[in-house]
Amino acid sequence: MTEVGTKKAIKMMLGMKAGGGEMGTTVIVKNGTLKAVADPSMYEEDFWILFENINGLLVTGTGTVDGQGNAVWKYNDGGSRFPSSIKFNHVANGIIRKITSVNPMGFHISIVLSQNIRAKHLHITTPATSPNTDGIHISQSSIVKVSRSVISTGDDCVAIIQGSTDVSIKKVTCGPGHGFSVGSLGKYPDEKDVRGVVVTNCTLRNADNGVRIKTWGGSQPSQASNILFQDIIMDNVKRPIIIDQTYGSKSNSVRFLRLNYLS
Repeated sequence: MTEVGTKKAIKMMLGMKAGGGEMGTTVIVKNGTLKAVADPSMYEEDFWILFENINGLLVTGTGTVDGQGNAVWKYNDGGSRFPSSIKFNHVANGIIRKITSVNPMGFHISIVLSQNIRAKHLHITTPATSPNTDGIHISQSSIVKVSRSVISTGDDCVAIIQGSTDVSIKKVTCGPGHGFSVGSLGKYPDEKDVRGVVVTNCTLRNADNGVRIKTWGGSQPSQASNILFQDIIMDNVKRPIIIDQTYGSKSNSVRFLRLNYLS
């Protein structure tokens, strides 16, 4: 077990890593605020805090992770990828809960090449004007459940990207933000299919989008299937439902199968 932070303490850290085939790892972020170094040039990779190659991970606590992105967002030209505050890479049987994440340089939480992940009771906060600050960004992962969390951000509250299967989002409040998004898909060659996405009993308030599927034009053939949006409450949402098959440019080759919106 690792404890990070002490009562009312502030830590300045760069490039934290945990991993290497570890099993049964527990990380507790206590009552303080953990602050990133607010200089993207200092990060050689796309993360600030990394959990990698772990089977059995618990990240919990009542502390705050502050990416200090408000100092660097002005340098984001739209094509830049700034480091995520927290990244799960090749993690199996992981839980992240009760953490507060504020102002990441890039994404708040990135889940990549991982299986059986639970994200719950999270508080994720960033201004509506912050660029490319997805709340939870899921890629090439399976059996991911996001629940009972509040996400306010400048981009997608939850983004489900290529190769993701069996993803559940339940009782999540989003807004401001760009809603719950499948995609974008088809931007890169040989992307894997997305299937088995369920978004249910969620609320969106003061958001730009509600539920959205977006695919790039000129993409190679791929598929998004078995997607269900059900019992979604929307309050002051500019675009409640979007299917955009020309995201970024022209026509595309991503097929949709068994797509359902229910109330």
